[in-house]
Formats: sequence, structure tokens, C-alpha cells
Amino acid sequence: MLAGQTRFSLGRHEDCDICVVRPHISHSHALLERRNGRVRITDLQSKGGLQVGGSFGGAEGVTQFDIGPGDSFFIGETEFLALSDEMQLQRPVVAEILGPQRTADIDELLMKSVNGPHILFCAEPGCDQERLGGAIHHMSLRRGRDIVPAQPGHPQWHPVPQLVAQARHSTLLLRIDAPGAELDPAFVQALTRPNAGVRVIICAPTLIEAIHLVTEKLAGGAYRVEIPPLRMRWGEIESLFERWFIDRQSGYRFSDFEELRDVADTLIQLAPYASSRKAEEAGVMPKTNINRWLAKLGLKMPLLRESSADSAK
Repeated sequence: MLAGQTRFSLGRHEDCDICVVRPHISHSHALLERRNGRVRITDLQSKGGLQVGGSFGGAEGVTQFDIGPGDSFFIGETEFLALSDEMQLQRPVVAEILGPQRTADIDELLMKSVNGPHILFCAEPGCDQERLGGAIHHMSLRRGRDIVPAQPGHPQWHPVPQLVAQARHSTLLLRIDAPGAELDPAFVQALTRPNAGVRVIICAPTLIEAIHLVTEKLAGGAYRVEIPPLRMRWGEIESLFERWFIDRQSGYRFSDFEELRDVADTLIQLAPYASSRKAEEAGVMPKTNINRWLAKLGLKMPLLRESSADSAK
């Protein structure tokens, strides 16, 4: 929707403000109107009607619905998602971290972000959990208050009771993905109290580890999001670099660097391994080629500070 415009027509006809060419959508299907931060949807005597929250409009006799950011409605099999300005701003961030091809996961997370349950990120360290947590907080109804970070296992971590009170009516970003992370049971109990008023975003390697540290009550009931590591997304390197250049207002584009694609893809394939021998055993490329290639770039194995589980073998 365009800023300043308050009424929008939706239908299959090319003159509609929102033109969606689907067989089950009428030429002039519905009218959308902005009303105090919400959108009123009016059925225009369409053939297929509307569906919002399980209620059908059109032929069923209910012709108007009000929806807010994060709500959705259906026309036939086509789902429409209402986004606030904040959600539109943060959607590219969510798409970049989860992977742009995961459109259904992206839209569902946007819907959960507004006023949904606790969220659990299952990911390896370094997968942009903090950035994604910040995006969710800024899309939520709690965005008027600062997000509260908490990282057990960090040298400066002090599990003080005031932390829960500080995060009241806000978001607590709880990172338990560091080695040696431990939580005081009293701290977890304070978070799970019905009147705590805290939305918790948990960052953990796996669901099992999250349940072990923050109990099944908190982790098991959270909405789980799997964040893939960069080495599993080598096919998206070009689009990721392109996004980074744009975000940093750089005059460069990925196509300006002829050798960058091959270098980036190879680095990602080598990243999980502690040595060139391990990478060779995994079938990446011969060890001599790896060493020669890394020497040309001035790099040594391992490429990551924390080696993967494979490196511990």
C-alpha cells in the first residue's frame, strides 16, 4: 500500500490498486481501507468471498472484517498478509537470514513477531541470531522499549533478578549457545511466571539443549525457527553479497568482482573443517590444491575460530 493512500481496490482487473490474477478472484473483489492502524476489508459482492479467521464473507453473509499487522485473510487458496511499516522494513532482514526462498517460513515468522509466543532460534553460533532477534522485536508491539540482551557463559554475565524486571513489557534476547552456559533455576522460574510480562527469544544450538537449560515449559512452547549456517547456503552467495553491498550503500556490485563467486563458494565449503586433510577426506578437493589455494589468499586452516563437531574427531 502507498503511503497516504487510504482506500485500495483488490481484484483481477488491471485497474485495481492490488491486481492479483487468479481464477478464484473476481475482477473487482474487495475494498481495503486504512482505519486507525488497522485495515477494514469489504467484500464487493464477489463470487468467491473472503475468509478471515475461519469466517467466510461474500455468499455467507459476512462482508466486512478488520485486520491488523500480522493478520492474514484468504481469497480461495491465495493468502494475503497485512504488514505494518515496521514489518515491511524488517522483512528483507528476515529473508536474508532465513534464506529468500523460504517465503512461507518468512511470512509465518512475520505473523508471529507482532504479539506471538516466545521464539526459539536453533542455529550454530554466528548465524545472525541477534540481528534476527532485533528485527522481530522492532516488528512487535514491544518495540517502544529497548530489547534486553542476556548471554550466560559470557565473562560479563551476571544473572541478576533485576534483568527480568528490566525486560518486563519488552523482549529478552537469551543466548545460551555459548560453551559452558548455565542458568540459575530461579532466573528461569522468574521468566516463566504468568505475570512476568517478558517475551523471550532464545538462541540455542538445538531444541534439546534449550530444554535442558530453560526447561520444556519455556523452550518447548516457543515458536521454533531453524537458521541455516552460511556453509549450507552456498547457492545464495551472490544474492547475499548483493544485499550487503546495498545495505552499506556501496557503489560496488557482486558482478564487479569476477573471482569473488568462486572464492566465496570455496571458502564456505572449507569453513566446517579444522584442516585441509579433513576437507580432503570429506571430498571437497585434494589437500595440495587446498593448501596452494589458501596460500595464494594468505589464509590458513581452520578458517573459523571455533571448529565444527567434525574437527573434534
